[in-house]
Amino acid sequence: KKMLVLLFALLSLANAAPTTIVDKTLAVPTITVLGTPNITRYLNTAHRASLNFACKISKITVSPNFESISAEFSDPLTQVELEDHLGEPESIEWAHVMQTPFGSTDPRGQERQLSTLGGDLGEFLTVVSAIEKELGVTFNDTLVLHKLKVYLTVMSRDKFYFDIDAEAVNHFKSVCNCPQLNIADPPESKKALLLNATNSYLSQGNEFFRKLLNNSQAFEIRPELVSSVIRAFYKVMWNKADPLHRRIKFILMRGPLSPKGFILVKTPGYCNSQLLAPMISPELCAKQMGIYHGDAAILLRTEISGILLMKNPESKNDVVKKANEISSSSLAALLADHKEPIYTVNFEALNDK
Repeated sequence: KKMLVLLFALLSLANAAPTTIVDKTLAVPTITVLGTPNITRYLNTAHRASLNFACKISKITVSPNFESISAEFSDPLTQVELEDHLGEPESIEWAHVMQTPFGSTDPRGQERQLSTLGGDLGEFLTVVSAIEKELGVTFNDTLVLHKLKVYLTVMSRDKFYFDIDAEAVNHFKSVCNCPQLNIADPPESKKALLLNATNSYLSQGNEFFRKLLNNSQAFEIRPELVSSVIRAFYKVMWNKADPLHRRIKFILMRGPLSPKGFILVKTPGYCNSQLLAPMISPELCAKQMGIYHGDAAILLRTEISGILLMKNPESKNDVVKKANEISSSSLAALLADHKEPIYTVNFEALNDK
């Protein structure tokens, strides 16, 4: 009997999840579920989301969206480098859009991902802005927080993504004079001060949100709404009494921002109808590459719109259309001052010639 107990203990240790190191500036205390940390549960879900699906394509075509690259731009991403990075069609890792968080277009990530403007929070903001425009309403902080909680409760994915970088974290630290600040779990006495600091573009490590606050006239989104959405995100993440905080995936982007290329991803209609999109890493060798999954992002906007408009579903199609328009203009505004080469990567259907 003792031998059986010992054997069971050894098997339990062998199957235990490896220790995960989390940056202290972003460490979000979570409740243990069935003896497994929440972050490991997410990783397992992401693993399943990317390995259980595939969309058959015939080839991957890379098309430059430029005539020439400025001679002043150092070490740009070349078409050959990008084609080598993408590899062959059969090597592509596909993700189910409704089970996978969307990262941002920030090129400092390393893992294969789906990417859009501002990550999940950016798409939430875009849809809420579209609802305002289509329904003729104006959302305050209370309503935005309510809508974010509704979406986090009903959404099909485990995690909701947003990111920050070291410069933005340092700005928060200077505002509250807290050199050891964990921005994901600050002291209660500092929360009001930190929430007020989110109105500054200096507190945003995410390029989309930083530009929305620093140059709002270039975008079609109310700056007050931008601030409301950011505050709602932090309120949810900081409220450890609310289980919804465990849905947050808050990432620290490391190192300097130095994009050498940007790609626009296009996928066949039958892949989109299966809710599948190709996962791509923004890092290749020593070069950074921004990524925008435009077709997949439309699917995400459709889900967000459907959840936020449960009481008036007849407006959903108009809101999705408006959100797509806002996103297109936002992308143009975001890239207006970018100097790196931009490519379109087309995952071509089997019957395309």
